[in-house]
Amino acid sequence: MSDGSEGPFLRLAELRRKGEDDGIISKWIGTGEARANLRVRAAYLAKIPRVEWDKKHFHRIKNGNGLSELKWKAEGKEFRAAGYDYKGYFVMVLGFTHKQKVYDPPGWLESAKKNMEDAKSGYWDLVQFEA
Repeated sequence: MSDGSEGPFLRLAELRRKGEDDGIISKWIGTGEARANLRVRAAYLAKIPRVEWDKKHFHRIKNGNGLSELKWKAEGKEFRAAGYDYKGYFVMVLGFTHKQKVYDPPGWLESAKKNMEDAKSGYWDLVQFEA
């Protein structure tokens, strides 16, 4: 049995409302450039131990109650997925963008915290993210 030291060092999961087909990130990100760039970022980070990840790509969120963010660029802005670690996965709970000091959606941090707590309470299904 592997101790995880050989990777993959990043496996993604997302929240999905019970009874729905698509997860919260899949709905938000669609099928264009942002999804393709997330796929590239995830594949890159999966090959590198987390202690070596650049903070420009992934870091803990200040006052995030255990949330971190995965970051990538597409369509002229910063795309971000807030999430938490659970059973070897980074569970993405909310997608948001950042451009010129403007976050979309506003109030993203409180929404992400609520989604994480709801997930831990069993309100959401956790499913593997297919980039």
